[in-house]
Amino acid sequence: MGLRNLLRRTIRGSAASSLPPPAVRDAAHAAEVKAALAAVHAGEPDRFAEFFLAGRPTAPRGALSEARLALLGGAGLCRSLVGAWRPSVRVFPLDGAMIATDLLTHEGEDQVFSLMYEQALLVRNLGVRPGDHVLELCLGSGVQAIFATDTAARVVGVDVSPRALSFAAFNAALNPGAVPLETRLGSLYEPLAAVDRFDLIVVNPPFEPVPPGATWFLHSHGGPDGLDVVRKILDGAPARLRDGGRFTMFTWSPGGDEGAVVAEMVRDAFPRHCVRVLLADWRTLDQRIATFEDAPGFAAWRDSLRARGWTRIWGVLVTASPRGAPGIELVDAPDEILAAKGIASGWL
Repeated sequence: MGLRNLLRRTIRGSAASSLPPPAVRDAAHAAEVKAALAAVHAGEPDRFAEFFLAGRPTAPRGALSEARLALLGGAGLCRSLVGAWRPSVRVFPLDGAMIATDLLTHEGEDQVFSLMYEQALLVRNLGVRPGDHVLELCLGSGVQAIFATDTAARVVGVDVSPRALSFAAFNAALNPGAVPLETRLGSLYEPLAAVDRFDLIVVNPPFEPVPPGATWFLHSHGGPDGLDVVRKILDGAPARLRDGGRFTMFTWSPGGDEGAVVAEMVRDAFPRHCVRVLLADWRTLDQRIATFEDAPGFAAWRDSLRARGWTRIWGVLVTASPRGAPGIELVDAPDEILAAKGIASGWL
């Protein structure tokens, strides 16, 4: 819970905490930067974690030599300040990829979300097939879409944040797949061509219940019950899928002690599909909304959520596929969850 608590800071929108997104000049420059990151991670994994994940400054030495830091600095990954190098981003190693996100000190609403175990779990359950046309909504750092480019025939990512698209473009350049990542700026399906249809829609949407009137990060602001963005996604998803198309989402959803309400929402959106639900994690409702306890109207808002019978916020991996019997099927995959959490434990 430590990292999530850090992410749930009061947004100040301070220009002083904002650094430009990283960028590379061309494919050759991207390959050099990726090779340098991989060399540091392989040679001194603990220092890599201290620098690019914990955000601790370093003096040039060992795998983080002056020349290598200068190369990484030229791509906007770090900067030299008062005798030491400091990271400008966080960098997450995941299954051979290197994914950059914002520092936690970027306090603007457009902060690009750090990776957590749910991204590792989702990446390993994308189910992309050769020839697929894939759409990722709420693109963020682009991590899911980037892994889809290894197999798919086309991958399109959409985000409302220009900053997120810049990070996604950098990450795609650093981790090129078989096809390029196409990006679109806008809200959900809005920037897509009218004729665009996909074999797979993937999303890790904003999920956080936020009191009415409160300001919060775009990557997590889910409205008063945390489901505002999910509703809009599900409203439009069936019309954007080709025949035989699938839908995959990891989100956090309110619910009772037995399960998450988002499972029924996906079933209602895809009544003829098999909806497979993996309940990966949960926190009590009070734990998940405690960040906002000083917000005006907190008690009334909290009570409105409790009145709906909601006691927990569930971490849920849910897929909808025309293969299988229609309805909800609960999936048990403790080893997959443990493996994803094991990856994330190296990031904390």
